[in-house]
Amino acid sequence: MLKAYVFAVIALWAVSCTSISKKEGFVITGTVEGLEQGLVKVMDEDQNIIDSTSFNQGSFVVKGRVDQPRFVYIFVNDNKGDNYIFSKFLVENKDIKMQVDALERKATFLGAALHEEYMDYVRYLLSIPEQKIVQGLYNDLYVASANGEMEQRERVQQELSKMRNSVISILMRYKQDAGRSHAAAALVYDQTSIHGVDEKRFAISKFDSNFTDSYYLNKLRREVDAGGKQIDDSHHAENSLDYWGTYKGTIPAADCPGINVTLDIRKDKTFSLVYDYIDRDSRFESDGIFQVRGNFLITIGEKNDSTFYKIEENRLRILDGDRQVIKGEIGDRFILRKENTDVE
Repeated sequence: MLKAYVFAVIALWAVSCTSISKKEGFVITGTVEGLEQGLVKVMDEDQNIIDSTSFNQGSFVVKGRVDQPRFVYIFVNDNKGDNYIFSKFLVENKDIKMQVDALERKATFLGAALHEEYMDYVRYLLSIPEQKIVQGLYNDLYVASANGEMEQRERVQQELSKMRNSVISILMRYKQDAGRSHAAAALVYDQTSIHGVDEKRFAISKFDSNFTDSYYLNKLRREVDAGGKQIDDSHHAENSLDYWGTYKGTIPAADCPGINVTLDIRKDKTFSLVYDYIDRDSRFESDGIFQVRGNFLITIGEKNDSTFYKIEENRLRILDGDRQVIKGEIGDRFILRKENTDVE
């Protein structure tokens, strides 16, 4: 009897601790090397500020709470508002450490197993050969549409749908517990949110039917119930489907005449970015996935390096660290103009 009572007390204590932890939310304790003073801001995907704080002597603490694991955006700026680091982070209610190298402009997270799992899925997605086939089919679809070949366009669309489903199937076999993974659900939502109800149903079928506490999987389920339409009405640019293509421009640089930028935004929700430094034997390349939130396009590289763009008519405007338009005479030099929509 005493043993049963002790077990009951232990079980009650465990449930109580779990509830308290979930109620308290997440705490991100950060250190910044190369920048002693500045500002840190955490925002959700709807551009609401969750927490913000100034920091001195290179350390800060920000807090918040999510009902279910979901993405937040973390900005680290100096006191002038110049951005030193921006990170997209799949957060859960736990204690997390963030190490920021302001000189290298990169961030490392410790105790963030869920976020690292998400980035692992992203890297795997980019390595899947079928994903390259999807890119080629989008090109075929563009050619058929441009030439008015409606029967060919229909055939390509059917093949494209099958191949996208194949990519999801391969992705969901990557890890044994993918069917109950918040990280996998977040990436699958990004890959299927703009597609039709049948593809959304297919994606949902790859998850455990008892996996009901995923924010992104539940969002897919609601969209299926709504006939396939996206739940968030603010995604105007994503619904317009006119932002795909190749964008080019020359942006300012501190140690050379400028940087020639080429950004390919593909219909399979991947991107490639090339920086060519003028008068320097230097070149930077990055690949990854992107999201569209409202009229913002966010690229997420393989190393979780991210950039915000504002979607405008036939162009993308590079934003500063606070997701604001860069003002003054220099502002127009941060515009990338669309050159074509035929992205292979």
